[in-house]
Amino acid sequence: MPNVDTMAKLTQSHYSVDGKKGKKKITKKADALGYDVVSVNRGVVHYKNRDDGSNVISVKGTDVSNMKDLVSDAKLGLGLSSSDKQFKQRRNEIKKIYRNSEGDNYLTSHSLGSSIALSSLAKSKSIRDNTKSSYGFNTGYTPAFHSEISKGLSKTDKKEIKGIHTNYHVSGDLVSTALNNNSLGEVQVVKAAKGSTILDKHSLENFTGDNDDL
Repeated sequence: MPNVDTMAKLTQSHYSVDGKKGKKKITKKADALGYDVVSVNRGVVHYKNRDDGSNVISVKGTDVSNMKDLVSDAKLGLGLSSSDKQFKQRRNEIKKIYRNSEGDNYLTSHSLGSSIALSSLAKSKSIRDNTKSSYGFNTGYTPAFHSEISKGLSKTDKKEIKGIHTNYHVSGDLVSTALNNNSLGEVQVVKAAKGSTILDKHSLENFTGDNDDL
């Protein structure tokens, strides 16, 4: 099973995707971690572990220069993510990768991406059934979003998701501040480094390297 540091770094590498140069960067970074890049686009990257053949699917967070991402953020906050095209598109991409791949499947995600990954687990039994573990870093979460993605889930469904998905929340991070023990999935709190700014607390750097909370 991949460790938290590796999963955070794979998602962090996803932010390199920006044209052809970005694809070269992400391939180089993945290679250093022992992974090949099978497919890549702005929203979802499929990595393949060279040792055990497992699949890691990364779901990227918000690009503040992209209007579609900002619209997705707004709908998430209002509990309207079900009507958002990106939530549906990325969920379908995860399903497609699972259908066409052999080996265990893992999800890794950050911010908006973690919201999409968690929503995908809630709305798709096939994704739940085929995901070994899911790592969500500073998941975008609001009370309205919680109500929306929890609707229709049985106690068994919620327990299943809790056993698959962990929300890693940096104390003081505003985007994931609504996470609590009643949230969908497990919640693990990570202490912010002393002197961290608001932006620092949302960064994936909090989950890479040595951290006693992980």
